[in-house]
Amino acid sequence: MALSSTPAPARLDQPTRKGGRRAWAIVIFVALFGMMSYIDRQALAVVVSDLRLDLGISDVQMGWLMGPAFFVVFNLALVPAAWAADRWNRKRIIVFGVVTWSLLTMGSGLAQSYEQLLLLRCGVALGEAMLAPAALSLIAGMFERYERPLPTATYVVGCTIGASGSALFTAAVMDAAVGLNLTVPYVGGEAPWRLALLGVGLPGLILVTAFVLVAWEPVRKQDHEQDRTAPAIGNPSASFLRENLLLYLFGFVSLCLFLMNMSSVALWGPSFLVRTFEVTQVQSGYMIGVSSLIGGVAGSLLLPALIRHFVQQRRTNAMSNLVLGTMIVAATCAVAAGFAPSLWLAVLCIFGFMFFAGGAATMPTLMVQLYAPQQLTGRLSAVALFILYFLSYGLAPVLVPMVADSWETASPAALGYAIASLALGSSLIALPLFAVTRPMFRSAEAALSKRGE
Repeated sequence: MALSSTPAPARLDQPTRKGGRRAWAIVIFVALFGMMSYIDRQALAVVVSDLRLDLGISDVQMGWLMGPAFFVVFNLALVPAAWAADRWNRKRIIVFGVVTWSLLTMGSGLAQSYEQLLLLRCGVALGEAMLAPAALSLIAGMFERYERPLPTATYVVGCTIGASGSALFTAAVMDAAVGLNLTVPYVGGEAPWRLALLGVGLPGLILVTAFVLVAWEPVRKQDHEQDRTAPAIGNPSASFLRENLLLYLFGFVSLCLFLMNMSSVALWGPSFLVRTFEVTQVQSGYMIGVSSLIGGVAGSLLLPALIRHFVQQRRTNAMSNLVLGTMIVAATCAVAAGFAPSLWLAVLCIFGFMFFAGGAATMPTLMVQLYAPQQLTGRLSAVALFILYFLSYGLAPVLVPMVADSWETASPAALGYAIASLALGSSLIALPLFAVTRPMFRSAEAALSKRGE
């Protein structure tokens, strides 16, 4: 698929003003793509037991499969994806990514060995890396600054639904496969995990067909042409980065270090419930999925609404204090879930964690949308995603089983202890680091006010 670097001229049917129903139609589509990307990415978490038995692999190998194998390719692909999103046709970039990861997710259900599955999951990572930079660049181009929190939150909510509800959706597909006793070439009814991967990959292909028919590429400012020719001292992008480097460095690192716990709960939470409380894979998928889905979506909607209110009133301190408070409560819930003495207390704590962490999860993208110039949104979003996926999918999936294996006595609750230990350790670093950014947010807001934005 050709990705022309020459911006397409405006069509007569393209909106001439920002916002509006057509812009929101694109927001809904990219939110749905975000949801499907997380479902496809985390589907393996629910089928761990069956997959391990079928392919004969260990917990640590599963951790590498769900973590570094995905993260390395994803982050390597983010660099060219972000560069392309700030220059090329973003609609085509999104279509290429969705088709790639959907087909390879379905192909993962046909894998006959660990090595084949590893290669296919790397391909899924390549496709999914295309989405976020292009989607966030589209949102920045379609909405004014003070309007961006809501559409950005909508995209993040889509991702949160996928991340939180992946266990629920995959369990439902797996349950249906067992109940219907379906058989597909190379996929027997005795291996429902294969049918589950085929089932979660298919909706992406259906959605992208509709997206091709209704979406368009919005006209964007050509500031990057100036960036390539202007001297460094007069380059607005370079000047912005110099002034706000520490804000984005400390903000991204602290938030992403904290948000890695969402990955540990999503990827190892189902196995934690299975081993500690002796529920089935499908039951654990429903429990984690429902609690995470409701809590994560509610939090992802509530916090951006409050942030939008504070931004309009330029109450920057209130905004940063709100985010810091949600991180503290979420960390407490994660630790309590890992040491919970009963099944329903663990599920309730997971719900609380996902509610408050879901709100904090919107903050890295909002930092880009609120303060960064439009010509930098794709690349700064890629930086945030790079850090997030290094911690969430590069470290968390492997750290949890490694910490669990380090307990002196083999305990069915070891996975829960590991999830709690990771939440406590990461939060002790993330919370003070984010607190340091509070005066930096005030400086960024003051700079915008000076420019009349």
